[in-house]
Amino acid sequence: MKTPFLYRLGIIVMCIMSAYAIASVFEIMRLDEVSEESYGLLLLFPVLGSVAAPVVGLVMYGRKKTLGWVLCCGYTLFMFAQTVVGYFVFRRLGVELDDGGELHVRWVAEGVLYLLAVMLFMSRKIRSVFFDFEKTSLLDMIVSAVVAALFIGVCVFIPVLVGLSKPVYVIIGCGILFYALRWFAAYNNK
Repeated sequence: MKTPFLYRLGIIVMCIMSAYAIASVFEIMRLDEVSEESYGLLLLFPVLGSVAAPVVGLVMYGRKKTLGWVLCCGYTLFMFAQTVVGYFVFRRLGVELDDGGELHVRWVAEGVLYLLAVMLFMSRKIRSVFFDFEKTSLLDMIVSAVVAALFIGVCVFIPVLVGLSKPVYVIIGCGILFYALRWFAAYNNK
């Protein structure tokens, strides 16, 4: 089967997004406000969600596994939603985003790029590599991508949501979401 150009473009996009996520984590670790003690459980879930998801998604996407498409599409959807919500929350809180217009342009540019990445992964040519259109509806594909985005979002924001007080519930919740994600991928692979 001939590999479409858009599929290869998806690999390039995910390589860039993975490198950006890894660079962001190193930038956070380099900040003086983050102390050595807070590297433990506090950074485990954000690193898992923001770095492991695109890297694992990229590897599985390169092997043409359905879960790879689900993770890649879910990650781009999560990053788009995070950028849009973050932009409007900062604007609503009165945080000035106009440092000469530079920060404002960066947020808008990132939002547009993430939206283009979502549209790329949702394109018919890329979906045709991973799914049989006779057996899988577009709604099932969208639902699996949204579940992946929710899973990644929960992993990233778990320290905030739980306050690190109940790690057993966090692990159980992540396990349930992971199995839900696997179920959606298996359901779409039929």
